[in-house]
Amino acid sequence: MTMSIESNRKEYSGDGSTTTFPFTFKIWDTGDIEVYVVDALGVQTPKVEGTDYDVTTVNNDWSAGGNVEMAAAPASGERLVLLRAIQQTQESDYLAGDTLPSEQFESDLDKVVAMVQELEEKIDRAITVPASDLEIISREIETAEVRKGKYLYFDAATGKPMVTTFTDPGITISAFWTALLDDIDLTAWVASIGIVNLLTALGITAFIQTLLDDASASVALTTLGISTFIKTLLDDADAAAARATLGAFGISTDDLDDIADGTNNVKLNKTTQTIAGLKTFDDGFVVDNRTDDPGSPVTGQMWFRTNV
Repeated sequence: MTMSIESNRKEYSGDGSTTTFPFTFKIWDTGDIEVYVVDALGVQTPKVEGTDYDVTTVNNDWSAGGNVEMAAAPASGERLVLLRAIQQTQESDYLAGDTLPSEQFESDLDKVVAMVQELEEKIDRAITVPASDLEIISREIETAEVRKGKYLYFDAATGKPMVTTFTDPGITISAFWTALLDDIDLTAWVASIGIVNLLTALGITAFIQTLLDDASASVALTTLGISTFIKTLLDDADAAAARATLGAFGISTDDLDDIADGTNNVKLNKTTQTIAGLKTFDDGFVVDNRTDDPGSPVTGQMWFRTNV
């Protein structure tokens, strides 16, 4: 058969329950597949056929792929990688003058194509340089003995890969600062310093601390227990605005001469701001000041007799 499928790998996400994972690329033997489980941190673990998984197919026909049956389902957050890795061999022996076995010949050609696909997949995972890169620049790096314990870098002038040793900048970091530098947050940092609460250590009360972390004046007023109604008064620019907020009618000094009792013609005194004919006590209580009783008192009427 032809090799119409170009890919030689398949990836799945684990869910903690699925154990059967199909693949559609051709193989020649169960050993032609490598299986890896990659955890959430990217750590890759190779699995062993017959112990961690088995490879199955229908009627032992591997031309259209098969299934990898895992002994344990990959967990949620893990990835399962199926990778074809056939032996780089050619075991067919064609004798001169023999009839050419077409199926075997085609299978051998398929295997060659599969090897090419595997090489292509590996090249795709490799670091390469552009085709336009200068041919005169060598990309070879130093031998293993030379590069042991060193770091790879690229020469500033030529771009050639080089190796170098690490140069200690000579900065000494004490054990105290080492402990601070690996703290993951402010809480851990404060604990390393040995202060349970810096504000408390400074004598700031717990109540004031709740005010200091308020994001705005409105939040601070809420912390203080100020009601929403009082907040609307506190931001009024003047008395008139406050009266408007309260819904009160404001009387100015200039308006006093215009207020009168239609029956008795009693007017507010503009200067003293008192009401003629009424008595004002120290506590501010005001009653009618009379020397006789009214002829027809009405409900709620009060007066004060000054002749008794």
